[in-house]
Amino acid sequence: MRREAAEATAQRIIESELKREGWNEAQLAKRAKTDPVKAALASRIREETTVTIRWLARRLQMGTRQTLNAALYRRRKEQEQVNSTVLTTVTVTPVTLDPL
Repeated sequence: MRREAAEATAQRIIESELKREGWNEAQLAKRAKTDPVKAALASRIREETTVTIRWLARRLQMGTRQTLNAALYRRRKEQEQVNSTVLTTVTVTPVTLDPL
């Protein structure tokens, strides 16, 4: 029962994201296996459900589970790099307060 519920939740997420992107099932199939939008969608589904990597790879037409895992790893590393860049570019200017 849990598996069916997770898959139903994943399916709802997929449908809403395809609609938001203006894609249909045929366009999902035409996109590259490692398409960044597909990877982002897979990442979101992994965060919000318990569907298996294998199920997700098949449903999003991303090839094998190894291909999907590689795409998710690459996306995670890119996000970490962006986050660390943002953190290192923020500078704080010290403020000296004059006594009144």
